[in-house]
Amino acid sequence: MALESKQIVLLGSLRDLGSVIVAYSGGADSAYLAWAAHQALGDRAIAITADSASFPESHKRDAGEFAREQGFRHEYIVTHEFENPDYVKNVRTAASTARTNYSPGSMRSLAREESRT
Repeated sequence: MALESKQIVLLGSLRDLGSVIVAYSGGADSAYLAWAAHQALGDRAIAITADSASFPESHKRDAGEFAREQGFRHEYIVTHEFENPDYVKNVRTAASTARTNYSPGSMRSLAREESRT
């Protein structure tokens, strides 16, 4: 399948969801997904970046700047991974630890809040 065809499928899949929250680090993958979600859903898509002591300020700034340039909704959620003993001991892999920054509870709270607006 050609790249353009894959993008059409992605945009259609996102539209079918009705609304989405994208865990947005500012890296290439999440930036593309946040952009695509905005293209498909407009303001019914929101990109969330962890406001974390382990995430450099420059990365947060770059993520926010890209979101503004592309016009998609973007918010920060304060994380508390240093309160997690497994994180502090570095027991988990980087990817699984990063996923804990976007805890299901914080995402559910945000989704409920968004559904009221």
